[in-house]
Amino acid sequence: MLRRRPGAVRALELVVVAALAGCGSAAPAPAPPTPAPTTPDAAPAAPATRAGCDGARLPLPPAPSDDLATRVGVRTVTAGELTVEVWYPARPTAPAPTRYDLRAAMPTAVAAAIPDAAEPWLTCPCTRDAAVDVDAGPYPIVVFLHGAASFRAQSARLAARWAAHGFVVIAPDLPGAGLRAALGEGGGLPFTTPAAALDLALTASADDPLGFIRPQLGRRAAVIGHSLGAMLANSLAERPEVDLVIGLAPGLIAPDGEPRLIVAGDRDAITSVARLRATHGTLTNAELVVVPGADHLSFSDLCEAGAAHGGPLAAARHFGVAVPEALIALVADACVGPDATGAAIADVTSAALDRALACAAEASVAAVATARGLEFHPAR
Repeated sequence: MLRRRPGAVRALELVVVAALAGCGSAAPAPAPPTPAPTTPDAAPAAPATRAGCDGARLPLPPAPSDDLATRVGVRTVTAGELTVEVWYPARPTAPAPTRYDLRAAMPTAVAAAIPDAAEPWLTCPCTRDAAVDVDAGPYPIVVFLHGAASFRAQSARLAARWAAHGFVVIAPDLPGAGLRAALGEGGGLPFTTPAAALDLALTASADDPLGFIRPQLGRRAAVIGHSLGAMLANSLAERPEVDLVIGLAPGLIAPDGEPRLIVAGDRDAITSVARLRATHGTLTNAELVVVPGADHLSFSDLCEAGAAHGGPLAAARHFGVAVPEALIALVADACVGPDATGAAIADVTSAALDRALACAAEASVAAVATARGLEFHPAR
């Protein structure tokens, strides 16, 4: 199990504090998203299962043509000040894809300035409040940590894919690091949130927000973070329940708490691929995958929101919202055209999860990278 020095953790916290400086006072968590209107279809047949770790039964991985909304459910739960999105394997259901409106994650005044015509939402291939698949399990846990100036469901399509593989994805909003704070409202610090989210998944309480799926939850866990979230993911690397840490476009890699899989894009103007290649050479037990054509936001669905205007921040600016120049600069490389890298990112991360959490001996990040034409650097 990976170990971290207290000094390194403190240094990481100082870097993140600097990144989050200037946020305002705390604000309520965004309201749960509403499902997009759909016409229900007939429920499909139950997916076949495969053997997982320690006697678990998990659904077979989905085919590329499968409609994930027929087999993935989603709920929003709260635990104290923690607001969490939960994606999970569901019983076969008529698909009703879920829509996330980014205005719910913005300050009220900003949200009011953006009309429906901007289409400031993203869509998840998952069905809200679908019944849990209780015929399989126990399901391993994946804690997902979003990037700065974002929100818990930023990577809903990836989360749905992981859930379709038989994992329960727990994604908290990060206090002081979200879109609301970046646009001038909301404070706090996110350092304790990763551990709180993992503890929520592992420990039942008297008023259990995860009671609807608690009997199906396993003890194996992975942590995945994007950008700022990848930095925070290192804080859980030495937890005994954590079998895998994945950093997506990580802004900082702690040398003594390294992710075991690093995935980056060669068009990322924020995370230097050259630096990651050099850093990878100093790490142990860490694979590196570079995805051609991927930019900093390719690991999220954010560019889908306000796509006609160049993404959510450009849409907000188009409708008169004062967006800080620093935020515009952070995403200057993103939302500039079609992005076909999502499937490769999903395949690579799913292979790593299958190998670590499902004991799938055939799962290979190297094989996926080769098949997809990705740059792969093996672990030392």
